[in-house]
Amino acid sequence: MGGPGRIALSSIKEFKTLRQLLRVQLQAQKYAEAIVTTKKILTILKGLELSAPQEVKDVWRKTAESYRTLLEKLEKTPKQIAAIPGQEETPDGSIGAVDLPKDCAEMFSSASKSTLGFNDLAGLEQVKEDLKDSIELPLKYPDKWQKLGVKSISGLLLYGPPGCGKTYVAKCASGQFNIRLLVADPSVVMSKYVGESEKVVAKLFKCARKAAPAIVFVDEVDKLIPLESKGSEVPQRVEAQFLQEMSGIKPESNFIVVMATNEPWNLNPAIIRPGRIDRWVYVPEPDRETRQRIFELNLSGLTISGEVSYYKLAAMTEPTDTRCYAASDITAICEDIRLHIAKDWAETDILSPVTMQRVKDAMKKVRPSISKQQISRYIKWGKDPKATGRSV
Repeated sequence: MGGPGRIALSSIKEFKTLRQLLRVQLQAQKYAEAIVTTKKILTILKGLELSAPQEVKDVWRKTAESYRTLLEKLEKTPKQIAAIPGQEETPDGSIGAVDLPKDCAEMFSSASKSTLGFNDLAGLEQVKEDLKDSIELPLKYPDKWQKLGVKSISGLLLYGPPGCGKTYVAKCASGQFNIRLLVADPSVVMSKYVGESEKVVAKLFKCARKAAPAIVFVDEVDKLIPLESKGSEVPQRVEAQFLQEMSGIKPESNFIVVMATNEPWNLNPAIIRPGRIDRWVYVPEPDRETRQRIFELNLSGLTISGEVSYYKLAAMTEPTDTRCYAASDITAICEDIRLHIAKDWAETDILSPVTMQRVKDAMKKVRPSISKQQISRYIKWGKDPKATGRSV
């Protein structure tokens, strides 16, 4: 007889198997087969979301969203697809995968050395400098660090408004520093039906030690270490084990946990302390120079008409009194411009340039998504992360 827990455990195992199959199909460019596999994965994820307790539903839902996005791309432009959700996609379409011990492969949704670098990351110069000090130097030169008694940090938190590139920052850091990036899969870590959640977390850190030097990236860490845990005991057990593992990272472990969140105030302040999260780095809304660089990167290869300049585009996306553009907003504007130029090319066989009217039309569809109130809240939190929430 199989109860709900046993059925869900079977579904999770099937999800992992299909995820590995999908990776193979994409690498082999078998896109028709990949579409079938992706649809099977979405069916399984829908069942897992429906059967999951409330505190875990969001994890499965977000996982399903990423696969739905992949399916849309496969059905529209399969040749542009090089990776499953979480798997690093390189500019030339290859995957910079790295080998992991067999028993560790399922712990991470991807293990790769990104081909991206800081040249692909517009602006954010202070963020880049912070990452270099926190990640590259300690992991590449651990002997020098230890000899001089400089303490390596265990964890770093990237926080800031949605759409400003926290995940992209981690990928660029991996490529820039030539250090493997291990992306932890929340659906594995938070699964109620694994039955031994603490062991799952412990194994994740054990595998990170085997893969060192490495960056372990955990997105939406506020879901793992929330301000308040409700419902079953599973989130509390996962949280306690995660905090214990973070405290147990030694300098010779030679890996760092980089976490990201859009809602730092929903984090348990117990994670914000030396030996756990030693440093928190604000990834802000893009300034004018950064916006200009984002336009340059995303419109490269297109002809720009004389009335348009990247400087003008950056000026057109200046913050208003109440709202700011996120990096993802500007990327969406560029994608809309490309889409309409492609449509015109298909219909008229004439490849038109980027005109000011085309830019204005795209900007009408994509509005600035960040409020000034949000920015103020991030700045306030960064000054005193433990000002809100339960005591440590």
